Amino acid sequence: MSWYKQAKIDQTAVKALEKSLMEKHIGLDLDLWISNAGYVELAVIEVPKDLQGLGIGHEVVEEVKQFAQSIGLPVVLRPSANTGKKQSLERFYKDLGFMHNKGKNIDHRYTSPISPTMYWKPEEEQI
Repeated sequence: MSWYKQAKIDQTAVKALEKSLMEKHIGLDLDLWISNAGYVELAVIEVPKDLQGLGIGHEVVEEVKQFAQSIGLPVVLRPSANTGKKQSLERFYKDLGFMHNKGKNIDHRYTSPISPTMYWKPEEEQI
């Protein structure tokens, strides 16, 4: 199977997950895709203000990670928040197992010229 056909299959699956999560959590803004570099891009996740603090963001990110684990790809994101909230957003992702893509953890496949990235890698299967 060509890489193009494989990527198309992956996009269909990730878009189905995105749609399912947005139907489950009405008002959720979510944008996911499989990048050409071979990772799941979590481009947008916004929980409506009236639903924040209920664990929806945590649940959504965990489901995205489970999906990524099932296809053996990392998840990459660019945390951005309103002024003054960036540290709490980065802490949210760190608590979910993401790491900053810098220093000893840098992986150049996941860097962006636009903004700093964070990533989560799936566990390797035990043989």
